[in-house]
This record gives sequence, C-alpha cells and structure tokens, in this order.
Amino acid sequence: MPDGGSHQIDSHFVPHRGIGFVEFVAMISSMMAMNALATDIMLPGLAEIGSSLGVVDENARQWIVTAFLLGFGGAQVVYGPLSDRFGRRPLLLVGVAFYSIFNLAAALAPSFGVLLALRVLTGVAIASSRVVVISVVRDCYSGREMARVMSLALLVMLAVPILAPSLGQAIMLAYSWRGTFWVLALFGAVVIVWMLFRLPETLHPEYRREISLPSILDATRRTLTDRQS
Repeated sequence: MPDGGSHQIDSHFVPHRGIGFVEFVAMISSMMAMNALATDIMLPGLAEIGSSLGVVDENARQWIVTAFLLGFGGAQVVYGPLSDRFGRRPLLLVGVAFYSIFNLAAALAPSFGVLLALRVLTGVAIASSRVVVISVVRDCYSGREMARVMSLALLVMLAVPILAPSLGQAIMLAYSWRGTFWVLALFGAVVIVWMLFRLPETLHPEYRREISLPSILDATRRTLTDRQS
C-alpha cells in the first residue's frame, strides 16, 4: 500500500514525545481493534436484526458483515496517499469520528437497506485504522522496537474476534441489537477523545508528498521493489 512509512526518523524530530510506550501500544491496539470489533460483535445479532427489519432470507442477513468488509477493503487504497499529503493525525481523527457517527446512525436505521449502506460507510471510515496506524508506528519506531509494537498490537487485535461475539450477546441480553451499534459508537468516541489529547502528528513535514500520479507511482515502485515488502 503506497504510504510514507519507509523513511528514517530525523534524530531531532521525536513525533511520539510525551506518550509512553505502554500508552502508545494501547492506543494503536484500540484503533486496530475497531475493525475486528465492528465485524464480530454483529454475529450473535444477525437473526435478531433480520427479524426486526423484515429480512426473511438468512443468507441475506450476512450482508451486514459483508457490507462492512467491502467498504473497509475498498477504501484502504486511498488512505496511504492522503496521509502522506495531509498527515496521519487528521486522517485518523476524521476516520474514527465518522466511524462513531455512522454507528450512531446504524443504531437508528429504519430499514435493512439503510443499515447496509451505513455499514459500507462505516467500513470506509475505519479503513484508515488499517493503513494509517501502521504508518504511525513506522513514523515513531523502527527495527526491533517497531516489531515489538506491532506484535503487541496484533495480539490484542487477534483477541478481539474471540471476545466480540460474547460482548455482542451480552449487549443484546441487556438491550437489543441496536445496542451493539451504540457500544461501537461509544468506543469510537472514547478513542477519538484519547487521540485528540494524546496523539501528535507523527509525519515529519519534510516527508509529506504531493498527491499526484508520479508520486503515487513512485511510492508503489518503492514498495514493490523492496525485498522486505
């Protein structure tokens, strides 16, 4: 994925100054977990959602998950160039903000079609957490420390699909399937407040790239010709 994550950090520029290693890993893990949480927390509620919104075909209910994944997968290609031009922090803040907004709207969805449209938009919004977050890690760390951050974050992300269905079931026992979307919106709101106060811009101004075809092709070439990539 073309992005600006391949540079070395200037020794006079410390983008993660003021945020400790543990907090940094926790924040990165939270952002990466939003995708898995939004996917797997839905699983126990598919039947109830279908019944509530008049979806008789059981297979059609699975579009609740598929729609999100389509938006999430399709939008990733645009976030790399955008974050290289405008910085990491604005893209993450906007993505998480719309993640919360679309989940709030999904909690109030009057029909299955509207719900699916909102799920696609939610996926598009939080696709930034897949591309830009990795660039943030690369901006701040390299070598073994970068591998350590990613390993710890991935451990959390791998645990989320195991725990999310149980969380979704617990929410429905206390409220209804709409409650799962309220929880996702609340989680996104907590993360965005956290980022607003604690996450600085991590992209050095000198490494910002113009959004142009030659620039994107150059980034693509560098990615494809790097043996580690």
